[in-house]
Amino acid sequence: MSISFRVCVGEIKNGKDVGMCELFNSQEMSMGKGHRQHFLNDVPKLWLTHSDTIAIRIHAVVHNECTMTRIASEFNDVLARCYLDWLIELGADEAISEEPINFYVLSREKSNQAMSSRLGSSITSKISNTGTASAPIDPIEVAATLAQDAQDMTALQSAIATFNHYPDRQGARNLVFADGIIGAHIMIIGDVPSREDDDAGKSFSGAAGELLDNMLKSIGLSRSETVYMTNLMPWRPPNRPLRDEEISLFKPFLLRHIELANPEILVVMGRAGLKAIFGQQARSVHRGQWHQALNKQVLLMDHPALLLSEPLRKRDAWTDLLSLKSVLDCGLN
Repeated sequence: MSISFRVCVGEIKNGKDVGMCELFNSQEMSMGKGHRQHFLNDVPKLWLTHSDTIAIRIHAVVHNECTMTRIASEFNDVLARCYLDWLIELGADEAISEEPINFYVLSREKSNQAMSSRLGSSITSKISNTGTASAPIDPIEVAATLAQDAQDMTALQSAIATFNHYPDRQGARNLVFADGIIGAHIMIIGDVPSREDDDAGKSFSGAAGELLDNMLKSIGLSRSETVYMTNLMPWRPPNRPLRDEEISLFKPFLLRHIELANPEILVVMGRAGLKAIFGQQARSVHRGQWHQALNKQVLLMDHPALLLSEPLRKRDAWTDLLSLKSVLDCGLN
């Protein structure tokens, strides 16, 4: 049982083989171990390394049909092993799916679904004691139910504390509920707790909170007497912009918070909180302009943390404070 073959290598241009040259030539021979290893190992590796630009052609004369069948089978097996070795060298050493996944072509819808699943907002089922699936659970509906059942601030804070459908809460130190005077005429709403808020467990702490206190003081207000403040998010999320799913998840708690606090003026300091209040109309709300929502007057201002990083915005912030003072002086209604 013997075989003679020639292995030629060339370049691929415009889908055609060009400049083929001989890489290996064998006269009629028995396929001994050394020749078989060269044929089965070196040739596949060369093809795997340059598969887009290298063409390999094998010209063989089979002197025994059984031998060629065995060689072809061994060639395929070794080719697969070489490919696996190559993947391992690249760091892909664990299979995560039966089929390959091209994450570059995933649609935005699928990406949002994956995020929703991570947040727990995808529909899940609980299995009852009888072994049958119960009604699906939507965490946004759970949040809405918990928020509506809260009859006072203490109950609302407890409801938020027991809400376990937001995995990123595990990375926060404290629940940041609010600060200031419940029942004040003015309620300030930020987007997310800062690192200092997370450490202190109260809204608008640290340097940004100090700046806000000075801003309020300049028009005769203070968090200890005339202002109530909170954030859309009760836990500090990872350092990234909020996703729409997160805004939707905590919107019921914020709206109930506003309802229980019952202010006459909302000062919103962030686009996420604005979107939770206005929905799709948030795009038409501009800084420094007065709007109506939830039967309240709403003013959009820059967050003090933004003023610290971009001091030139303080001029606009002062204009907004004067506008707020003017409304207060003229009467809230």
